[in-house]
Amino acid sequence: TEGLGPEQAGLRSLKNRSLEYLAMTDDPAALELAARQRREAKNMTDEIGALQALNRTTSPVRARELAGFYEKWKSESLVMNKWLMMQSTAPLPSALEEVKRLMSDPVFDKNNPNKVSSLIGGLTRANLVRFHDRSGSGYAFLADQVIEIDTRNPQLAARLATGFNQWRTLDEQRQGLVRTELKRMLAQPGLSSNTFEIVTKALG
Repeated sequence: TEGLGPEQAGLRSLKNRSLEYLAMTDDPAALELAARQRREAKNMTDEIGALQALNRTTSPVRARELAGFYEKWKSESLVMNKWLMMQSTAPLPSALEEVKRLMSDPVFDKNNPNKVSSLIGGLTRANLVRFHDRSGSGYAFLADQVIEIDTRNPQLAARLATGFNQWRTLDEQRQGLVRTELKRMLAQPGLSSNTFEIVTKALG
């Protein structure tokens, strides 16, 4: 599967998708196969593909390989965006707590829109199962981030707030939880016009 041509790219895609299906069985041999690919990969597609295959498991193999990837690429900002998003989109019960923990990691910069989009936006836009947890913890987290970021970057805060735009398609319980957070954001003194507009439109 080495090479840059369309055939090689297609083979890499097929290989990585197959690896993902194998790893979903949580068979230790399959997880170690993905881990070996991550360590021996000669291109980013295969390295990310291996991590993606491990991203659904709670096995210690996942944490070990994420740490290995981090040590290898931590000086490369764009690659670390992928690393942040990988964890924020993991369909695991620990996803929200992982996101909160990663907000203190040196590779995350709360003033960098791309970092915020990868980590916080990854959870709220691409990890629908965990963002829409029935506890409402995902909604409260997003509202907290919008409120805090709005004080220094209204455009970024407004963009994050659009994560609530489809709330009327949710069930009644979740609608109630989102409505509470929308009203809490609107009640913040000094809320920027950017965020005020997005939240007001969402509330209708």
